[in-house]
Amino acid sequence: MAFKLVQALQTELDGLPDGYEKWLLDLVALGTVCDIVTLADENRANVYWGLEVLKKQRRPGLKALMSVAGIEPEKVNARHLGFGLGPRMNAAGRLETAQYALDMLTASDGLEALEASEKLEELNIKRRSIQDEIFDEACQQADNMTDDRVLVVNSGNWNHGVIGIVASKLVEKYKKPVFIIGERGDEATGSARSFGDFSAADAVRAS
Repeated sequence: MAFKLVQALQTELDGLPDGYEKWLLDLVALGTVCDIVTLADENRANVYWGLEVLKKQRRPGLKALMSVAGIEPEKVNARHLGFGLGPRMNAAGRLETAQYALDMLTASDGLEALEASEKLEELNIKRRSIQDEIFDEACQQADNMTDDRVLVVNSGNWNHGVIGIVASKLVEKYKKPVFIIGERGDEATGSARSFGDFSAADAVRAS
């Protein structure tokens, strides 16, 4: 939506050079892939050309993040966005603050960009460790629910920013709908995943 707004403004405002918006396609591609948007029609074209922009990367932040992630700019593809850059950027918001990802994107020089990218790498390593720990604990609970058609697991010690990832991993392992709940005092935050013909959303509405 932001990119479509830019395109509309491009036709109405003076001062922006023709074709300026194409240099934003790296961000469009990153957002499209990481939000798991269907790669068809205009989305597919935007991702294709966004990858071409990434190969000529002019943003110090993304250039540094690719380096930290071990991604060669000239070989970058959609998988690198979804499993390399995206998780590192998302780790900031999951564990602390998304400001770290913004700092990386807006870095104006190489050193600043590298420091921001290394911070994201550090948080992503921590996120994976927390995720693995929660997954192991959730599996211990799920293994005692072999006769249950729907898995509901919970704990007061699980990080709320990570349980959604764990929910997806539980669905992959057990092939059942999953509700995972992280308790915090009198409140609880959860994440759910559907499976088969069971709709987690419908189940929540009916409760």
